[in-house]
Amino acid sequence: MHYHAIVIGAGPAGSCAGAGLARAGEKVLVVEKEKFPRFRIGESLLPAGNQYLQKIGAWEKVCAAGFVEKYGAEFYDGKTGHGIHIIFANGLFGGPPMTFQVERAIFDQVLLDHASSCGCEVRMETSVTAARRDKDGWQVDLTGSAAGQVTADYILDASGRDAVMGRILSMPRDEMNYPKRIAIYSHFAGVPRRTDRRGGNIHIFSLPGGWFWVIPLAHGKTSVGLVMLLGEAGGGQLRNPEEVFWRRVRETKLLPELLEKATPVDKYRVTADYCFCHSRFADERLFMIGDAASFIDPTFSTGVSLACASANRAVETLLRLKRTGRTFNRREQARFTHYMKNRIRTVRQLVESFYDPASFEIFMQPTNRWKVFPTVNAVMAGHHTLPWTARLRFQIFLLACSINRFMRHRPSKEVAS
Repeated sequence: MHYHAIVIGAGPAGSCAGAGLARAGEKVLVVEKEKFPRFRIGESLLPAGNQYLQKIGAWEKVCAAGFVEKYGAEFYDGKTGHGIHIIFANGLFGGPPMTFQVERAIFDQVLLDHASSCGCEVRMETSVTAARRDKDGWQVDLTGSAAGQVTADYILDASGRDAVMGRILSMPRDEMNYPKRIAIYSHFAGVPRRTDRRGGNIHIFSLPGGWFWVIPLAHGKTSVGLVMLLGEAGGGQLRNPEEVFWRRVRETKLLPELLEKATPVDKYRVTADYCFCHSRFADERLFMIGDAASFIDPTFSTGVSLACASANRAVETLLRLKRTGRTFNRREQARFTHYMKNRIRTVRQLVESFYDPASFEIFMQPTNRWKVFPTVNAVMAGHHTLPWTARLRFQIFLLACSINRFMRHRPSKEVAS
């Protein structure tokens, strides 16, 4: 049982990586510890990420799955109710004007079925418990429904925040210096939505130190979640997450009316202290992709897009190495890490501006001067690797955020951009 690559995890990163390698003729094993379908958040895709689904041949299957079309995003000040409407088609680079809001149980199953149809072997309810390197690659121990030992030239760790290989190899992590936060969320029925294109938009409501998301899904479902500082939630042991959730709803402008007739169709779930970033995303014969490498605050819905981007980069690197006969040496590992950390750095700068009150005021009053906000729009659409001219405009936005800490200017009305 020898494979060119073993992919740990069958989420978007794992399925994209598996499909990309299998389509190139490689022998691939995808190992997933859970049984599909299963619940996940991270339901809002970004238009710039469509290209990765197209590249592996899965885009038409995603389009046929009946997901809600998403043309933009709406951000609201939870204290005042002031809002801005982001229209992806108005971004600096144009690009796809639309993507989807997806129920992850269905979306992940579509991608995994596609990877299987491309030639991946898939073992569900199977976990990697140990992995040892030898001169030819890896020896991997599996437990669960398909227990045994297999070997592979490479491992692609797409195990999400479990970070299986990061734990096995005790790989170091960067200091994030973010306050600890907690998310409380569920799916609801009875949440009204518009009947035009704005009906598919994600809604973000800012709070001191946190925010609410409202994501319209198919079949009348709506994903609603609260992100807040862990200390304000009463510590890590929440006795009544539902009570905390609705108390914060009542404290937020516009949300009480929006959720007046909302009824949960699932249990309230809690995720705590979730942000981290490994110091490097690769090692000898190892790629760490998606959330297994780094999980960044989900304010701007970057999770699936970054996961697919990292999977695509890993596949391109692996195939190039095989074609040229080179090894995945320290220089190649550093190139892979640098590529992904550059993308994540852009996301982190935008996230940090969202949480900073002075910066958020600038964010909430977009301007087309010097094409600054079309650049911010493009970043929100998933364009995380910017050419130097766009990078300069993005730095102007960040500079304006810094200046506003000393010269505060508050927005007054809803703006479309």
